[in-house]
Amino acid sequence: MAKPKILRIGIIGAGMYACTVHMPALRKFKAVRVVAVCRHHKERLNQFCKLFHISKGYTNYKQLLDKERLDGAVISSPHSLHYEHAKACLERGIPALIEKPMTIKVAHAKELVQLAKKKQIPIVLGYNRHYWANYCVAKKMIEDKEIGEIRFISARWVADIEWALARTDPPGYFRTKAFHKEGDAPNFRGDPKLAGGGMFIDGGSHLLDTILWTTGLRPRRVTAFMDNRGFQTDCDTALTVTFDSGAMASCAVMGATKTFKGHELHIHGTKGSIFVDDYTILYQLEAQKEVQIVDLPGDSSSTANFVNVLLGKEHVYSTAKDGLRAVIMVDAVYRAAQTGQPVDIHQWV
Repeated sequence: MAKPKILRIGIIGAGMYACTVHMPALRKFKAVRVVAVCRHHKERLNQFCKLFHISKGYTNYKQLLDKERLDGAVISSPHSLHYEHAKACLERGIPALIEKPMTIKVAHAKELVQLAKKKQIPIVLGYNRHYWANYCVAKKMIEDKEIGEIRFISARWVADIEWALARTDPPGYFRTKAFHKEGDAPNFRGDPKLAGGGMFIDGGSHLLDTILWTTGLRPRRVTAFMDNRGFQTDCDTALTVTFDSGAMASCAVMGATKTFKGHELHIHGTKGSIFVDDYTILYQLEAQKEVQIVDLPGDSSSTANFVNVLLGKEHVYSTAKDGLRAVIMVDAVYRAAQTGQPVDIHQWV
């Protein structure tokens, strides 16, 4: 019998998220071997390699890509570097899992989509709610018209990330996960050049993707207001979206709260409503009693999907098109907030 194929995976951006999310997911697959990782911080790179028993560590991603034979790459670097890193992978014929946002510029996202299509190379986006059972059930109910035609969406994501925006030391539990010590370089999310924005390009990208993916609606116009709360990047955002169908959405993304709620999404249709957050899904039809769905299948992840795509066992559930759509919307929100004027979405994919 032929020996099963072992996938050789590299990670560009061996930081907190790669440590706490991607590596644990990759290690569940016997057919996966993480052969090399890249991180600029030499000491933290060595700690990452030691923790996960990885023999090759690079501080330069081009050296990693040129010296290692990879079947796939996980890109978990700062937002502004996603385009550069993903393009380098695709040009070398290497499939990529790209953390959100796909890029910080619309033109760059379009270029990656075209390049992947030309080379017939899969891209998976790190939008994890595509893999969580409660959101998948909500999407299916909407597609099956169980709540009728969508009329209104209310969504929010609130969190406490002021420490990141202020570029100060993170809470203790973050330090352990990210190998962070006092005096280390601060979190990139407070740096406009590295992050491409603040709380909205980070959490807001997730929120907009979830709305677009679950509903399938085509956005028409965006209005937005942002407050930096004294930081270099945006902290709190309030926005509205109108859709070609006539539906409307009201969204809040807040980084200056002392709690973490994740996503909360209310979708109201002509026959009923769905409420879904990161832990729960409830629905109410024709003004009947509210019902909570508790018998849900297990969750998956973008990392697991990426591996299964490479193994030929699954199709991509969070696509390059999803990534491009989110970049288009995030760009529109920032322009609307900066100009104080509504921004129309003229081109869509």
